[in-house]
Amino acid sequence: MQKLPIVNSCESVVGNSLWRNLAKQGYRVHPQIHLPRVLKKKDGEYLTTEEFRYFTQASLDFVVYKCNFPVFAVEFDGPYHLSDARTEERDVIKNRLCKKADLPLLRITSTEIEEQDKITLLDFMLMRYTACLNELSDSDIDSDWDVIFDVRHPFPAIRLVADRLWNKYGIAWSRGDYRRIRTAVYTCDVASADPSQWHRDQFHTSALRVSLWPKSERQSTPIFTEIASVTIRAWLPLQTNIPLPDIWDYQDGMGSLAPWSEVMQRRAISMWFPHIPGVHPWDIADSYCAYLGLLEVERWANTYLPVLQDLATPQREP
Repeated sequence: MQKLPIVNSCESVVGNSLWRNLAKQGYRVHPQIHLPRVLKKKDGEYLTTEEFRYFTQASLDFVVYKCNFPVFAVEFDGPYHLSDARTEERDVIKNRLCKKADLPLLRITSTEIEEQDKITLLDFMLMRYTACLNELSDSDIDSDWDVIFDVRHPFPAIRLVADRLWNKYGIAWSRGDYRRIRTAVYTCDVASADPSQWHRDQFHTSALRVSLWPKSERQSTPIFTEIASVTIRAWLPLQTNIPLPDIWDYQDGMGSLAPWSEVMQRRAISMWFPHIPGVHPWDIADSYCAYLGLLEVERWANTYLPVLQDLATPQREP
């Protein structure tokens, strides 16, 4: 016999991030909690035999509490969660049980715990979560609130890599400090490359094109261009194998076609899951992708700009 840790190494990274970002905000984090200790079946509530069996046996990787009440849970999904059909079915059941209790469940993969400039994507998500709650309570909500929130809270390491590009090579980011842009040697831009792509209704892919120009030749062909992309977990449907709706399959009782909006609403209901405020997968992915784009510029600059600068330097005659 031997002693076992309460969580594995990846789950330990998740737990450390939760504690680091939430403990000072008055939250408590508990690992490996049995579902019946978090959720309770209501009187008269119906569960299928499989749902009830799973409910009595399953656990949540982490549950975040505030004022002794669960506010959201976190599950780390390793590769087998994405490749094993039986595991995916159990994950779907867990999602359904959490939805019945209106408990948000954040599912993450190894992408969200990969460290970049000493910060992970999960750190970013949790920072956005606490900031969102604070700003929602301190301000009036208007139609532009989401846009303003995104501008205020980009992936934190964006500023670090932008500062490195400026200090070392005089490269200014087009979305950065306008004072740098006026005196820059080079300018770089990160713009949408392709529309978002969906895969099995579970992931959001953000793809951005990053380009670099000498400032004096901004309208010319860029000296460097690359596509940066990232795919993160968007949600796990409440039902497996949900096809895109075919309008011809949806008819009312009289044989007429149902309105397209109703078709899409039915699909959305079968997939919808309560989300964590401030942690929309498309906003998270786009901001992180902008960082990855600047990182591509930095890698290229570190390799090639010293060579170009040497070639441009007049050589002294012997």
